Amino acid sequence: MNPRLSALLAPLAASVAGWMLSGSPVPMGLTLLVLLASLAGGWVSTRLAGGEVARIVSPILISLAALWIETRLFQDGRALAIRAEMPWAFHGGLSLLWFAALVSAFRPPSGRTVPFEIGAYAGVGGGLIVLGASAATILYDFGPWEAHPVAALPLMIWCAHLIFAGMPPIRRIAWVVLPGCLALTAIIAGSSAAASGLRHVFIHEDEGSLELTTSRGPEIGSRGPLGDAASRKLPREANLKFRGEVAVRIRAHAPSLYRTWSEAPLYLRTSTLALFESDEVISPLRSGLWLYDGDDGREDQRIDLDPAGRLISNNDPSRRHTYFVDRLSLTHLPLISNAVAIHAPSVYEFADGWYQLSEAEEIQLLQYTASVAADAPTGIRAGDLKVPRTMEIPGVYLQMPPSPLSGKIRSISAAFPADDPLGAIRQFLASQTSYSLHFNTPDGSSPIEAFLFGHGRGHCEHYAAATVLMLRSLGIPSRIAYGFAGGIADPGQRLFAFRDSDFHAWAEVLTPDHQWKVFDTTPRVPTAASRVPSSQPLPLLEELPYHDLSEFDETRAAAGADWSELLLLAVEWLSRNFFLASALGLGLIGLLSWRLGKGSKGAATHGAPGDVDRFTPPRTPGFLIALEAIATDAGIHRRSGQTWRELLQRISDRVCPPPAAAEAVRYHYRTTYVGTPREEETESRLLEELQAWSRENRRD
Repeated sequence: MNPRLSALLAPLAASVAGWMLSGSPVPMGLTLLVLLASLAGGWVSTRLAGGEVARIVSPILISLAALWIETRLFQDGRALAIRAEMPWAFHGGLSLLWFAALVSAFRPPSGRTVPFEIGAYAGVGGGLIVLGASAATILYDFGPWEAHPVAALPLMIWCAHLIFAGMPPIRRIAWVVLPGCLALTAIIAGSSAAASGLRHVFIHEDEGSLELTTSRGPEIGSRGPLGDAASRKLPREANLKFRGEVAVRIRAHAPSLYRTWSEAPLYLRTSTLALFESDEVISPLRSGLWLYDGDDGREDQRIDLDPAGRLISNNDPSRRHTYFVDRLSLTHLPLISNAVAIHAPSVYEFADGWYQLSEAEEIQLLQYTASVAADAPTGIRAGDLKVPRTMEIPGVYLQMPPSPLSGKIRSISAAFPADDPLGAIRQFLASQTSYSLHFNTPDGSSPIEAFLFGHGRGHCEHYAAATVLMLRSLGIPSRIAYGFAGGIADPGQRLFAFRDSDFHAWAEVLTPDHQWKVFDTTPRVPTAASRVPSSQPLPLLEELPYHDLSEFDETRAAAGADWSELLLLAVEWLSRNFFLASALGLGLIGLLSWRLGKGSKGAATHGAPGDVDRFTPPRTPGFLIALEAIATDAGIHRRSGQTWRELLQRISDRVCPPPAAAEAVRYHYRTTYVGTPREEETESRLLEELQAWSRENRRD
């Protein structure tokens, strides 16, 4: 396999692997541009004088520029990575493969092979990094025996080039490259299977989770089943670990709404529990009602979840936001805690503050739009409880479990000051408990009892349940809410993403004006869910796969087109026409390579005598090497790009060379650029005469 062909194929294979892993066309697009630059740069480098340093620095600068562009596109979300997020190591490995391709194209001086060897070892390192990063990436649309062999190709191509250089290309591919890729894939798959099989031996993982049990959504127009395992049993032990996978995405339509949410605690409610069946089991307050768009007499694609909220939000477009969820979320519909309306034909109110959707089985990804009453969810304050109540408190929100635990909680709550019961609850929990994702409740004790009066360790679910019990013991109506808090905010897309590690539970208080407000007593420690979103770029959200339940989205309002939008349109076109774009790019590379090669041949045949030496073949004849040795003995070193005639002139300025020196230069020009057949006898004679002259002058 030709060395330059290896340099071209390696980054192409890595780019295909990147596309299979991430779904982004950016690695392939940049690779095609880098290969075009390598061909053009190699052609230009043969016509410009320059040293070995320039031949190394140029590939470094080009590969670093391409790396900067790629990392920025992925970081800003413009790379359209619709599958897995690529590790940064993958981009670094790909840049090394780019560097190797560029170095091989920038032809080194005759007789020098060090720059190309640098590129070869960079190619091996880049291939190894690409394979390692690919093995550590979660696979979605492709299996390991599809993606990993492609990711192993760059490494095997360069290893075969370095180790089996003398083997014919076809045999090298059939006997080394392809079997090596399959062997590496087998090693990766085998080690992964072994690690999974032995995981339970070294790591004990509790089966409990913060997530609620999912239930199937009801058919439209029917009531959901009551015995659907929606009750929640508080965990007695925990050893929780999170994978960091995104579960919900929200896009704010208006910049003002995004800005407010990104600067304040953000709570995303998915379900609520209100009935304490025991110290451990809590159940939802079931409603079992279908809500329809036309229930209020208006066909306006809006269902009011809180009738009082219509007057507050007034159907303001700036209060709208769109959710992007998968099918698993349809039974626990995520909504911002102060949402007052959902824009949909129908929605099922499974329980108090707990909504569900019923969609066709083939719909796996769904988007829907909702409205909020205010810009940001507001937490409860002590002054909110001092307002006189105008409505009777529903008894279910004051219900306590039928157990001795209720008496213990009432006894400690009796000592709380009446003017600030919320502050007293926070202070008590801060002094008696600590947040932990790893604990074990002793036998004979309930989780809440051990949390408040025992070991004092628990996570957000224990804090929420204990807070609700203390609130109810003081006559304050409350419930437990589950969902997400904090999340990640991306200002470029006005997008919020919530991961499994952002899952959270908190207490909600029913205020005298009949509004549910957040009362979160979980300590703000690093291991707990963050309440305020962290700001960082997110992968670009590809909306095409999502079924739009609300059938409108104002986020696509026309705006002034700038370079970033044009770049985004180009990337979108590439993502939809990946194979066509790749074929066109490869065709352009082949055409340019053929044209430049033809031009180089013509220049070598018809060029000026003073310039044609720059096309000297890499293998220098022995008699010219002897001539260069004469120059070295005279204290002269042949510069990069210097012709043999120029070197002979410099030698003549220092010493009187033998007649064979001038004859050797003339013979070289005739046989290399005029087409005169080479004569082995003549070359041997010239070599002997030049070496003999060198030996005689050294003795002198």
